Parts: sequence; structure tokens; C-alpha cells
Amino acid sequence: MRPNALILPDSLVPTLKHFTVIRQPAFLDLALSSLSRFNNLETLSLYWVPMQGNGFQQMKGKMKSLKKLNLRRCFNLTSTGFHHLTLNLGHLKCLELKGLHQIDRESIRLLSRANQLEDLSLRCSRLIIDDEGLTDLEFLANMRLKRLELIDAIGLTAAGIKKLVDTQEFTLESLTLSDCHLIHVGDLLPLRRLKKLRDLQIMHAVHLGPDDENLQYKMKPGGGVEFLISPEEEANLIRLPHPARLAAGDQNDPIDVEFDDPQVPVPYLLLQ
Repeated sequence: MRPNALILPDSLVPTLKHFTVIRQPAFLDLALSSLSRFNNLETLSLYWVPMQGNGFQQMKGKMKSLKKLNLRRCFNLTSTGFHHLTLNLGHLKCLELKGLHQIDRESIRLLSRANQLEDLSLRCSRLIIDDEGLTDLEFLANMRLKRLELIDAIGLTAAGIKKLVDTQEFTLESLTLSDCHLIHVGDLLPLRRLKKLRDLQIMHAVHLGPDDENLQYKMKPGGGVEFLISPEEEANLIRLPHPARLAAGDQNDPIDVEFDDPQVPVPYLLLQ
């Protein structure tokens, strides 16, 4: 793509609401900062672009209409760029962060600025969502999330599940947790406290054995999950030993196991 192809006509300034960029090597911070002109922008999606994020600094106070932001595989996005990004999240409702290799726990804490957020999808290879990680994610307590997706939650334990439920008990409608290698099926029972839950997905939890897989549950019509087990079966689940924790080195090392989407997108710009 030619660099000047990112120069958009002024006629688009009052009308542009949705902007998507995929696999564009010319999309650097200069191009990013130029989006500050489009103060009616509602959705911004950046996939596989090389910007470092400093261009978000030019957007401060100018993106009040932005409701949805998707950042995926922006490998060059730095913690400084992420800091500038979080200064623009005050009106955001939906946020997707996946494959941001330089974003760590200290950076993620800055999401407390997105206090209007309702939908959060988080996958960062340097962020391991264990009990300590959930402590780092205390900003959840100040949000009223309706949908939460935590990918690569490789260190999530029973205590982490309980803390998550404590913060989102009355609002969460959809919950997805993947790669929860330490979760035993009995650890999921506190999810019954999520009063409005309508969709529950637990994926790639390798320590859920054959007996665990037979546990049945259903979503209640008015919201909430019901596990179809007797009190005796539940007592046995609670007494079962918890899977051994990961080695300390495994928990501290960055995790970067990502798979491409089934259909790899081709480079394009989408303006709406």
C-alpha cells in the first residue's frame, strides 16, 4: 500500500463512523494520529499493523464517539503507546486486545480508565491470568461488564474464579475462559452466583478429566447457570484434590501460543 493512500479526503471527516485496517505495513503512528480528525468515529479495528501506538496521543479528547476498539496482533504496540491509548477510553463500550506482545500487567491496570466498558476480550501473551493477575485486574470491580473473555488464562485457579464472580456477580451475561489448565470442575460451582449469565464457555481446560466432562449444566431462562448434580455429587467434587500448580518458571515465562484464524484476512482498508 502506498503511504499517501492513507490520506483521506476532508469530505469523510463528518461521516466516517467505522474504520478497519488489516495487514497494512504503511499504517504507522503518523497514519494513526491522522484519525484524530474523525471525531464521529464509533468503531476502530486495527489488525496486524506495525504502529507503536504513539499516535494515540494525538487522539486525546477527540474520540468521544468511539464505542468499540479492536486491536489484534499489533506486535509493535509499546507500553507507552498503550498508555496513550488508555487516555481515550472514557466512552468505550467494547474493547478487544489480542496478541499484544509488549503489554504486561502494569499496562493492563490502566484499563481502569475505561469505566464505561461493557464488553472486554483480553489475550496478551505477557499477561497470565492467575490469582495475582486477577488482583492486577481489580479495575473489573469498577466496571459493569456484560461480556468477558479471558484467553490464555493458564494460571487461573479456584480463588481467581471466586474473585471474578465477586466483581461481576450482578451484571455478567457472557463468560468465556480458555486454557484454564488448573481449573477443576468443582472450581466452577461459584459461577452459579452470576445472576444474569446466559452464555458460558470453558475451553481447553486440560485438567478437566473424563469424569468432569460428564458434568451437565443448563442456562436458566431468566439468567444464571444450574449444574445438574445432586448434593452428594457436589460434595464429592469439592473434596477432590486440586490439580498440581504449574512450576514457578512456567508461570513467569511469557506465553505465546497463538493460532491464525481459519480464514487469514487479506490486506484491506474498510471505511464506513
